[in-house]
Amino acid sequence: MAWRFHGIDALNLDGIDTITHSSISPQAAAAKEAAQRLDLIKSSARARARAREMGVPRFYRWLSERYPKINSVIKDQALLPVFDNLYLDMNGIIHACSHPEGATSTPSERDMLLSIFAYVDRIVKHIVRPQKVLFIAVDGVAPRAKLNQQRSRRFAAAKESARSQGDEDGGFDRNCITPGTAFMARIGDKLRGYIRWKMGQDAAWSRLRVVYSGANVPGEGEHKIMQYIRAHRDDGNTPTRHCMYGNDADLIMLGLCTHEPYFTLLREVIDFGANNRLRDTPVNARSTVFKQSRSSDFQLLHLSILREYIQLEFCCSPPASYASHIDARTSVGPRARKNGAGRSNELGIAWRQGVSGRSVDLERLVDDFVFLTFFVGNDFLPHSPSLDIGEHAFNRVFDAYKRQLATWPPGDYLTDAGDIANAHRLQRFISELGAMEPAILADRRREAEREQRRFSRSHNGKTIPDGTENVTAASAPGLTNSDREKYYLRTLGISSLILCGNQILSTLPPRGPHYRRSIVSVTESAQWRR
Repeated sequence: MAWRFHGIDALNLDGIDTITHSSISPQAAAAKEAAQRLDLIKSSARARARAREMGVPRFYRWLSERYPKINSVIKDQALLPVFDNLYLDMNGIIHACSHPEGATSTPSERDMLLSIFAYVDRIVKHIVRPQKVLFIAVDGVAPRAKLNQQRSRRFAAAKESARSQGDEDGGFDRNCITPGTAFMARIGDKLRGYIRWKMGQDAAWSRLRVVYSGANVPGEGEHKIMQYIRAHRDDGNTPTRHCMYGNDADLIMLGLCTHEPYFTLLREVIDFGANNRLRDTPVNARSTVFKQSRSSDFQLLHLSILREYIQLEFCCSPPASYASHIDARTSVGPRARKNGAGRSNELGIAWRQGVSGRSVDLERLVDDFVFLTFFVGNDFLPHSPSLDIGEHAFNRVFDAYKRQLATWPPGDYLTDAGDIANAHRLQRFISELGAMEPAILADRRREAEREQRRFSRSHNGKTIPDGTENVTAASAPGLTNSDREKYYLRTLGISSLILCGNQILSTLPPRGPHYRRSIVSVTESAQWRR
């Protein structure tokens, strides 16, 4: 009888080239075991998709509720678009398979590896099915700008794990998923062997160009993917159709920065829950995003549609039939809905006043959109404590940008090919944001006082434990600018937004108002400190 490779279990994890044979239906046994492993990590992947919004907390949720048509749940795989290149950010898969949320015990390293292989094979063969390139990237050493933040987060995770487990031994330490550890070295070796085996035995893999970038290559996985895309940008007439798997929110910004017309993100389906929506969710967007099927595993986030939304957000005015009925808080009021606001808008966007009658460069506008998100949060710079997504932060930032954009000459923007186009313009924009701070902090103070009263009534007059009011310290009545500066310096390492904008302007040499300065240089001169 001829020996054959039978599914994923034909791969011996101690000897990559060893084959196995089973007398009982090996195809069915392999399929059953793979399905069991996928079911085990399904809940884990979804939970981590909710939790791992690095950089901009709740950004993906806000984006999905604000622009609901960017997401499409994969229900019929036959209707999926064709993709040329597939990029896998492996760290999310490794985390989900190494310590699944629903597991009653820690899986063995062999089970972890088999789960990783099954997950990768499912995406490649049954979901995306790329036609040209498969790029598999594992996080290497992070950039220096992120090392301190990453190190402190992992120390905190180790401390919390030790406190929760007590004297228990044998549990999996998730800090092992770090470049330079023996665990990641073994993962890299087995992944390389798995890729060689699949390319030699699987027709779906053998026709692809497979690129593997392991943990020994410096840089985070998504950044190595972006570097590959830029280095192999197609200069021909047919644009490349890209698909990237990953749940980090910063993948959205990185994908937009490529300016590729056909770029899609593959993510696990997330059910946000009808009772936990953001307070600034537009009414006509709520009915769309929460109809997603709970039984589906994956969904596509179409950056091409998001680009259209960005153009509508900043360049268009609402239809005249309900332009005067837009509610300032929810974007669409009851009279607007009665007049057909939700029905007449094909993209489902909650209209806000844009800059009408202005021709725009969409690519420059997309760059500015990405830059604006940095004020609310990112992986490398601390965000302003007065800007929170749950307190309409993006609406405030976008409205301020629209007002400034209307005053600029045609063709002028905040950024230009990764540089700050005009620091004076940026200073005025930051000053406008800074002018909103007293009202924001006063609202937080009032909300904290209401929460204190509710807590006191329900706990027999007790007060909220220490540490719950530190975010409202700068909003106390009677505080001077000097007091507010001390608060910002203590909590963030910078002065307030207004003073930060003035500091940026003061760093400019006397070379005219249109002197261009790189973003890195400006943020360094503004003395952002951790």
